[in-house]
Amino acid sequence: MRERIIYVGKWHAVPDRIDIDSGLSKEARAVWHNFAAHASRGGGRFFPDRDQQSAETGFGKNSVAAGRKELMDNGYLVMARETGEGRKFRRCVWLVMGEPGDASGFEKVDYAGIKKAKKQEVNTDPVQQNESKAIIEVFDAFRETGLWPIPSYDNKSQRKAADSMIRRFGAAATVDMVRKYAAAADSDKYMPKGHRPSLFLDNLGAITARMKMRAKDDGTAPVSDKVGVLHDGTEVVRKYGRWVDKNNESVTISLSYYPEAAADSVLTAEVWNKEVKPLPSDSRKKRYQELTGASSVCKPKPSVCEKD
Repeated sequence: MRERIIYVGKWHAVPDRIDIDSGLSKEARAVWHNFAAHASRGGGRFFPDRDQQSAETGFGKNSVAAGRKELMDNGYLVMARETGEGRKFRRCVWLVMGEPGDASGFEKVDYAGIKKAKKQEVNTDPVQQNESKAIIEVFDAFRETGLWPIPSYDNKSQRKAADSMIRRFGAAATVDMVRKYAAAADSDKYMPKGHRPSLFLDNLGAITARMKMRAKDDGTAPVSDKVGVLHDGTEVVRKYGRWVDKNNESVTISLSYYPEAAADSVLTAEVWNKEVKPLPSDSRKKRYQELTGASSVCKPKPSVCEKD
């Protein structure tokens, strides 16, 4: 669910306090006015992302991120809980304050303390502890790079997306991907959007392709990706530490079905065509095992490996 934003204050024909506060930078003022333009006094409109604010204010993404932080530090941008009948929680909202501190009707949230509280959260399950720590590391990478200056650590859909990437690539590789993407996105207007874990995951294929194109253009790309052929003839390529289908990179190769992929001992197309392909189908797996040294070779569909 996308976050909403609400304006709290009076509408004036003359500048409000925001324009006469000498302690604020011009970037912070521009960001505040942009927030106010997107907000409404009723139900609230969607929170504009950093890319949109950068385009609309004319300031760079890093300046927008710094302006947001400045507004939060000075009480002009506040995270709050909106409650309904019987003080029942409805949703979290961002308040654009006309006067810092006047947020009647809303319960303020200590945004700065959310991250600290998450790290201090007691959990007796060591597996869940490690998973939660890894997710926070990924969220922090989005925050520190300015992609997601104000992450919602409790957002279930974003946590699910981060967890999905961690399970596929590992926490360290995911953080590295996010940082490399952030560095490239600042100077590439054609880079697909990835300023949230869910968007990053949804656009991962397009982001990878764009990053590869950039690397090729500046001469930093490898001569070729690590490609190969599995024992049943499936063409694969290794991306970010995992084997995927060469013809559909959204499909991850099952390590339980293909132990040669698990052992990172995949034959090249040249060796496959010369040593394995000419053999009868029932003899290929044995020859593949001899060439790769794999202890077993699984058929592509059964759930149990067939061991020699």
